[in-house]
Amino acid sequence: MLKNSFIFTALTVIFISACATKKSEPKKMYTHKEFMNMTVCVGMSDTARHVATKKSEGTPIAQMKSFYANKEGSSLNLATVDKVYADKVPGVWEYSVSFFKECALNLANVPADRANFSAYCMQRSMIADVAHGHRVAGSSKQTAQQALSGFKGQTTLIIIDNVYASNKGRVQEKLDEWNLCMDPITAKQ
Repeated sequence: MLKNSFIFTALTVIFISACATKKSEPKKMYTHKEFMNMTVCVGMSDTARHVATKKSEGTPIAQMKSFYANKEGSSLNLATVDKVYADKVPGVWEYSVSFFKECALNLANVPADRANFSAYCMQRSMIADVAHGHRVAGSSKQTAQQALSGFKGQTTLIIIDNVYASNKGRVQEKLDEWNLCMDPITAKQ
């Protein structure tokens, strides 16, 4: 009996040690197709953020339609302009997140309760976008940190550091941050 108890204890210790040292993969929350469709939503949300900013500054809808009329994806962009101008926009950032979640539901069939983490990743992309804007304008890293000071925590500072350490274009900065955040929770093909 003592021998069996020792074997059981030894096996338990080995099992617990193996479990404690083995890295567990994060749960894959999104399919590859959902990820791809939500990546389109990131771009559309970026347009919505730009349009919402201009709307809040008093820019007429006709001027925004003219701006987007000849850009790639003009039909989606023009539909986004119409939607933003038709909607109430209490705050640009919040509106962009809400727009993303609605797009995730309509384009990727990802309901709001499942879209929360992807919306977090989209916001990281937006932080990279804002930091990039400061970098290319010649602003100091501290100015970018101050502009994004409403987002507490190390993640925001790391994103800003990464943007300031690179020479990538705006779109690539945003996509890199989106992909970095989404990769661990997205199934491969």
